[in-house]
Amino acid sequence: MGNVRKVKSAPFDEPKSKGCASRDDAMLPAKGVRYTHPPEMWPSPKFRRNPMPSLSLLEFVERWKASTLSERAASHSHFIDLCEVLGQPHPAAADQSGDTFTFEKHVSTLDDGKGFADVWKRGFFAWEYKGKHKSLSAAYAQLVRYQGDLENPPLLVTCDQERFEVHTNFTGTRPLVYSFTLDELLTGVPTRIVLSAARSAACAVHQPGIAPS
Repeated sequence: MGNVRKVKSAPFDEPKSKGCASRDDAMLPAKGVRYTHPPEMWPSPKFRRNPMPSLSLLEFVERWKASTLSERAASHSHFIDLCEVLGQPHPAAADQSGDTFTFEKHVSTLDDGKGFADVWKRGFFAWEYKGKHKSLSAAYAQLVRYQGDLENPPLLVTCDQERFEVHTNFTGTRPLVYSFTLDELLTGVPTRIVLSAARSAACAVHQPGIAPS
């Protein structure tokens, strides 16, 4: 299998690892929560996971299964609703300047083209929407064209409101695709998929050259 090393995530209450910034008590994770990112990338207290999301997962699934909105009409609302379900800040709440987390991120391509990524978070992901039952392969092709100007995010996500595809984009590794649907969100399967992808992202971003286990 080559020189592949497993990277073990350290819980927040272990001694500070070499090279990590000092911890601030106000930035410690909530009780029972462990972050795999180094302390300097932990969310601020006001952006921590909300234990009581304002939109339930079932409401999210039912709303977007019933949707007949176009890509343009749905994309921002769909993503904001997803943030609500996950208890995470949406782009404007987290970054009012749009420098690191934004909708409609303007990009230039190598062939002198121009475009916009529907959602982008620096160092985490780029996200492209399509209308319902449209080609997610076309959405992925757009992100591949944009990825250089988006600073090569570790995850490229495509979505048509009902289907999701999470493509890994780690340096020196072959891309993997994690696919699931709205209905599957209610089964817990995508939770394991996303956690697996997130762990792989944390490993690849913070341990360059080491393939995720």
